[in-house]
Amino acid sequence: MDDRLTRLAARVDARRDASRDLTRFTTYYLDAYVANLDAAPALREARARAATWAQMALTVGPDERFVGELCHDQFTNELVYFYYARGTTINRARLEAARAAGRISPDVEEKVAQVAAHAYMTWPADQASDAERLAMESGAAPAQIWGGHLVPDYPWLLRQGWDGIAAEVEEAAAARVPQEPETASFYEAMRVTVRAAQGLMLRYAELCDAEVLRCADAARRAELSEMAARCWYLAHGPARDFRDAMQQIWFLHSLSGADSVGRFDQYLGPYYERDLAAGQLSREVALEWIIEFWLKVAQSGHIQNLTSGGRAREGEDATNEITYLALAATRHCRRPHPNLCLRLHDGSPARLWQEAVETLSCGAGTPALYNDAPAIAGIVNLGIPLTEARDYCLAGCSQMVIPGRSHFMNDAGLMNAAKVLELTLHDGFDPRLQKQVGPHMGNAESLHSYEALEEALSRQMDYFVRLEADVNNLNYRHFAAREGYALRSLFTCDCVARGRNIWHSGARYNGIEGEIAGLTNLADSLVAIREVVFERGIVTLPELVAALDANFQGHDRLRAALRAAPKFGNNDPRVDAIRTRLTEQLYRGWHAQSAAGGGVFIPGEVVFTYHESCGRQTGATPDGRLAYTVLADSAGAAQGMDRAGPTALMQSVAQLPTDLGNTSIVLNMKFAPSFFATPDAVDKMVALLRTYFAAGGLQVQVNVVDRETLLAAQRDPQAHANLTVRVGGFSAYFVTLSRDLQDDIISRTAH
Repeated sequence: MDDRLTRLAARVDARRDASRDLTRFTTYYLDAYVANLDAAPALREARARAATWAQMALTVGPDERFVGELCHDQFTNELVYFYYARGTTINRARLEAARAAGRISPDVEEKVAQVAAHAYMTWPADQASDAERLAMESGAAPAQIWGGHLVPDYPWLLRQGWDGIAAEVEEAAAARVPQEPETASFYEAMRVTVRAAQGLMLRYAELCDAEVLRCADAARRAELSEMAARCWYLAHGPARDFRDAMQQIWFLHSLSGADSVGRFDQYLGPYYERDLAAGQLSREVALEWIIEFWLKVAQSGHIQNLTSGGRAREGEDATNEITYLALAATRHCRRPHPNLCLRLHDGSPARLWQEAVETLSCGAGTPALYNDAPAIAGIVNLGIPLTEARDYCLAGCSQMVIPGRSHFMNDAGLMNAAKVLELTLHDGFDPRLQKQVGPHMGNAESLHSYEALEEALSRQMDYFVRLEADVNNLNYRHFAAREGYALRSLFTCDCVARGRNIWHSGARYNGIEGEIAGLTNLADSLVAIREVVFERGIVTLPELVAALDANFQGHDRLRAALRAAPKFGNNDPRVDAIRTRLTEQLYRGWHAQSAAGGGVFIPGEVVFTYHESCGRQTGATPDGRLAYTVLADSAGAAQGMDRAGPTALMQSVAQLPTDLGNTSIVLNMKFAPSFFATPDAVDKMVALLRTYFAAGGLQVQVNVVDRETLLAAQRDPQAHANLTVRVGGFSAYFVTLSRDLQDDIISRTAH
């Protein structure tokens, strides 16, 4: 690779480590937002974003060949800005820093207050019932303050260009005449958004032209001239070639602020193949451009998903040369960004399996691997047609979406199964809050058998599933009343045709996705109770609850007995059957709940970092876990509890109900670098992964790192700044994680 990529990588690292002056800010978005308070949310937001794009400072970095930077506040310095996951957002840290420095005028203070009164800021506790507030407060069944992941329709922009999209907006608007005021506002928001995006691309064209005049290097001047010409053209027309497509994909991604570019290889592949056949592109140049794309993603430091591989919509294998180039770029960069996800199936080429494992062995934690067969079956079971289901991609960490067609409000819900068990053991009472949170189902003294305990737990779970739906539907309606998400609506079928934004059922497929943490802790705890309390009689159930309330202080022998009981992840039917049955009950319970925007609630086990936050709300559990510590990090075994090897772990996880339709069921695994030191290591890993997928496993992600390196990174973070690990659906720099998450990763079993 040439020196250009080395310099670009150095720029990424410099930006990652740079400190920001929080007292400096701009108010382009704020001023326009307040000037349009009487407009509908989508139009108000569209005009505010248009004002930002028309005035914000632009840069073209040295060596860059395509323009645009992710429009987060990190780059725009806006005091109030649009964040795709929260809508219109106030940067509280910047606001407080500027206040302390005396830089916030009374006029700005007043405008900030007006934003807070109109935008979505937090879950609407004032509109909730007592039961809903307790569900949130306890952490048993909360809503996230989060608008969800969404993948825009990138291929539509590549095909039509901005002028073509503008024409389709006008055609749809004309077909809906006469219009209600809400519909008219929606279409005006679409027009404003298209014009603003075109204007921003034209500003980049002018910037590149100006840079030509300032540049002394002839080769760089030629590049800047080409970039300017491309921007002038792409402000209007469809992508003509590979380079156009790369620029336009990145431009839309930078505008949307979304965290996934969808099926990158599928819509980019045809441009690559045509240019290659015409002699206008080489594999080496294409790889350089993809690496540059990877590095631009890494500048933000945020999770940015990218999907490759899998099946095409008619069922054939979709692997193409871009699929392999994505893996090659990941091996070259060895960074946690983008969060590369690779879809595999029984017809995937042997070369793809081989290169996937070779990439994993580099230690960056990517790609995460997904099994098409159960993934597609689960999506079909949600009522989505097979051809559409085959086109799924991943967003955020590992949440499944239909790109450009779905609004699933991913990650909105979060149920804590371990917390529900704690409440069950205390007759619905929360020891942390000292409040009655759940219904009375019987205290420990009245639960005289294991079957009685499970019955009480089952009824508590049903109660909190219903509350999870109520809490999140309330949250959804609050979002819908205050936020418009104009750009996301523009690039989600069928919003334009229906004249409705994504919050008002404009998308083709709707629903609310959420995650369930603590299911492994729940199953391990039940088996431990059955064995230690009801089979061996070491303690009574009330005595166990007392030991839990004491966080096992003075109960070391009891805790040892609980930890020695069978644990999920060892192919042990005594615990695997309970884990699978309870998972199915919760999944089916979620599917039975109607979502406010249409569709149903979609469960899953993409634990992300929720095992940390949920753990902090949950007291000691009967699996031997101490109070307020992390829960199990994924759908696999609890940390260090998979004692029978990787095959047994995979056999346990493969029994989970992947066909019910879920966000994803994430399995974290850790392998020592020495595993890959032997000549046949890659073949062995491929065989292991193929076996897991053949058994029905849905997803797996791999850390390749040893305990000693992780401990050294804790002692000397600066010397290990680029050490990358897989967390819970995404990769991150180890030294940026909290101490609890670092300890969690260290404690995982290494194979």
